[in-house]
Amino acid sequence: LTKPNHPSKKGMTLLELIVVLAIIGMASAIIVPTFKTFFDRSQIDFSVRKVSILLSKARYQAIYHNRRIKIDYDSTLHAIALKKKINRRWHTYKTYPIHEDVTISFNRGPVFNPEGTAAPLCSIYITYKKYRYRISISMAGKVTKYKL
Repeated sequence: LTKPNHPSKKGMTLLELIVVLAIIGMASAIIVPTFKTFFDRSQIDFSVRKVSILLSKARYQAIYHNRRIKIDYDSTLHAIALKKKINRRWHTYKTYPIHEDVTISFNRGPVFNPEGTAAPLCSIYITYKKYRYRISISMAGKVTKYKL
């Protein structure tokens, strides 16, 4: 029994390996920026949804507990604070942290009344990188989101 004269074809050639690496490089050049944009967008969307839900929650708590509820931003905790009035002073009773890279600014903290109305008219600005939203609260207590 003799061995065949031609070598067996095992493995890949250098050219095949370079082609595969080039294809992977091109695919990642397309996918990575898309994924980054998706991640940034989901971060701002999550924050906007969270603040909107907290505003609605504060309104419903004001109605349910028959007391005024104020929304404020606590910059030391980087959190949204729900406050209730005790002995003519606002006291924080619950805080909800916001993602550290998200910037929030209020022109005024809204106060929800037991009737479900809000005063004063308020806008909350939420920014993350190049994305910006405004959440407005009407006097009727309606919460509306706007992409800027």
